[in-house]
Amino acid sequence: MGPYDEAALELGLRLKDAGIARRLTAITIGDSSAEDIVRRAYALHVDDGLRIETDIDQMFDPRHVVQSLAAAVRSLDLAVDVVLIGRVFGDWDDGVVPPLFAEVLGVPFIGMIHSFELVEGKLVAVRRWEGFMERIMVLPPVVVSVDTHPEVRLRFPLVKNVIASKKRGVRVLSGSARTAGTAVVETVRPWLRRIRGRREVVGEPLDLQVKLLYNKIVEIIGESKGGGLK
Repeated sequence: MGPYDEAALELGLRLKDAGIARRLTAITIGDSSAEDIVRRAYALHVDDGLRIETDIDQMFDPRHVVQSLAAAVRSLDLAVDVVLIGRVFGDWDDGVVPPLFAEVLGVPFIGMIHSFELVEGKLVAVRRWEGFMERIMVLPPVVVSVDTHPEVRLRFPLVKNVIASKKRGVRVLSGSARTAGTAVVETVRPWLRRIRGRREVVGEPLDLQVKLLYNKIVEIIGESKGGGLK
């Protein structure tokens, strides 16, 4: 789970703590390894969770992702008032998923919020930017993307809840068919590093990544003195 989705989960938990949210459902997309994300949410008292089965290359097709997420939301037993989603899911994302998700669901979108407030019984989203604060009235149904903030850190679960979460099942849905007009040209797993205009591909495993990156830095700053790590 990336830091932005952690912030979104924490805000959802705070809404439930305050009695504003009645039920929380965690949704993730990926192969079976992604179920650990749902179980982490279970350990924090999220009520329900599901995983959308999809191939790794499809995870980088925003239209496929949002159509699959929308289908998952529509499959839930209860009507959804607020969808909380991280502003981006990690280094590979450009932030288009949350607003596109709202478009596919046909609901309003509020972006890059940091917290919620309850004002005269109404839910208000708060975002801060360079010393300014903006408050936006939340009128469900709505998709809200969440940004990180020092005051929004995902809480730690109790050990007994972590153990209990491993015994819970995770409902699995099939991802939507690949969107017409899109095609994956290539899926590249190694990390990319850009140094002074030159791009270096640092492959797996991690120890090899570290050695190659270290040697490249030593080469550039002229401090090789023995050729770096062996």
